[in-house]
Amino acid sequence: MEQKIYILLEKKNRILCSIIDLLVLNKEFTDIAFISRYLKLNCRSVQRYVNDLLNIVTLCNQEKSYKIILEYHKFKGVRLDLSGYSLDDLKHYMIKNDLTINIFLDLIYSRMSTVQSYSQKHFLTENLVRKSIKKISVFTKDFDVKTNATAPFFDGEEENIRLLFYVFLWNLYKNSPWPFKYIDELKVCQSIDLFSKEADVLFSPIHKKQFSYFIAINNLRFYKHYYIEKKVEWDNYVKIEDVNIEYYLKNVSQKCININEDELFFFLLVIQTKSKFYISESLKERIVNYHKRKDSDVYNLTNLCLKTFTEMFFDVPLESKEFVFVYLFSTNLYCRIFKNIGLDIEGYSLMPDSKYHRKLLEKISLFLNYLYKITRDPMFLNKELLIPKYYMIISFFKNTIEYEEPIEISLSSDLPILIRAQLKKDIYAKFSTSFNINFLDSLECRRVPDIILTNFQKLYSCQNTCPIAYPLTEYNIKMIETSISKVVESRFHNI
Repeated sequence: MEQKIYILLEKKNRILCSIIDLLVLNKEFTDIAFISRYLKLNCRSVQRYVNDLLNIVTLCNQEKSYKIILEYHKFKGVRLDLSGYSLDDLKHYMIKNDLTINIFLDLIYSRMSTVQSYSQKHFLTENLVRKSIKKISVFTKDFDVKTNATAPFFDGEEENIRLLFYVFLWNLYKNSPWPFKYIDELKVCQSIDLFSKEADVLFSPIHKKQFSYFIAINNLRFYKHYYIEKKVEWDNYVKIEDVNIEYYLKNVSQKCININEDELFFFLLVIQTKSKFYISESLKERIVNYHKRKDSDVYNLTNLCLKTFTEMFFDVPLESKEFVFVYLFSTNLYCRIFKNIGLDIEGYSLMPDSKYHRKLLEKISLFLNYLYKITRDPMFLNKELLIPKYYMIISFFKNTIEYEEPIEISLSSDLPILIRAQLKKDIYAKFSTSFNINFLDSLECRRVPDIILTNFQKLYSCQNTCPIAYPLTEYNIKMIETSISKVVESRFHNI
């Protein structure tokens, strides 16, 4: 999500963030030429950006009383010492004056009525404001929300809009002071404590802060007269009679806002989408039993998912079935509440690299296609969200590489037998987490290997060979990885 927020930034701020990310990786000086190659910029441009960063660090130290050190010497390079402060402290100071970020915040806080009046008030051209809104619209598209240059500026399901605001503000301010000027943080936290006690759920400091942001955003939208409208099926998800409405509306909710029943439904549903809260046995039983009693679509689909998963992949161990059920149950409910969103509730997209997991990802995709075919439920079309979820389940129990087509390798050399055995162990340890490697017996002539590792390349000039030495050099490792990648790519293109 951080990289997606970077895209919103002005070009200069985006490059400065990239320089900071690079500098924190090295406690020593980083050469300007290295930064130049990394950013694909000429050295003179990099020097100019480093000087801009020096000015920002100086201002940041003056305004915030920080002691961040940025050293720049012509022949040594650049060194950044955060002096105990977090990377986010410096970045947040830098991007707080970014034009597009500020326009996005003003849209969220309803501080813009028209583009014309806004541009006049802030001494900007209308064209510049519209250009920023266009950049914002690319970001909001991931949440199935359209951003317009006229009011209402955000067009989409209210649930999705609130998730969008939460993800953006959480990732922007999670390590910063409370960003909601007119909402009392203490009262919101007191509300969470009251709910925690009533629901018998223990919140970690991070989860408590996350929910305080979500409550604040709900309040913000409610105050601006953007309301949640309860869906008919929500009655099958939340037994509102079990919730002491009088207690919540007069005690918990009034600590921060006088919410209505629809808002309370939404808040309780968001809690159900977080698998973490099912650690509370009483809460888990209350939620799942109610869904079961109401024969809810989410409950039935979760059972179907688990049954089909067992048929197409493997039996989930008995001691883990409840855990997997809850994981899928909360995921399916999330898909029901926040439609067509490929990010999870924290804004993470966890899609694994298709380069290494092509066969498994294809199988999960076929699994979801089958579920859609027998149910016609559009939820299963949200592969961007669901494929990573099922991948994580599989990786929890299995080595995901086992689903990939084996890369058959033969080791042919004049090295002693124990050295050859050690080489196989070293190569397997290096690449087995990314590729399904299978070493063939060098005497087995019936099967043609995909790659031959040898120190006699001329003897195998017509085959795919790779130079080998003991111990393995960086060059050997790089060549082996390149050869394996070529085999994988050729198989993909031959499909």
